[in-house]
Amino acid sequence: MHDTSRKVENGLRYSEEAGGQLQNIVSSVDSLQMMVTQIASATEEMSTTSEAISSDIQGIAEGSKEISSGSDQIAQSSSELARLAGELKSMVDRYKV
Repeated sequence: MHDTSRKVENGLRYSEEAGGQLQNIVSSVDSLQMMVTQIASATEEMSTTSEAISSDIQGIAEGSKEISSGSDQIAQSSSELARLAGELKSMVDRYKV
């Protein structure tokens, strides 16, 4: 009888220890779940930020193309203006007294 009582006490102690360990596991799982949620949120924010940066870079590229095109037009206009100025000078030089 004494041996059975000891076995029951040991079984009870083991059960209590197992319950404590299960609580530790549950607590760890909860912590991990919170970390995963934070990582998911941070990843979503990074994705949104990356999309905004990509859009901004695309806008800058388009602006650069427009500036380049405008610069080409200015260069052409300047060349044309220089040519016309040369022609005007030639005409004025013909009428000098």
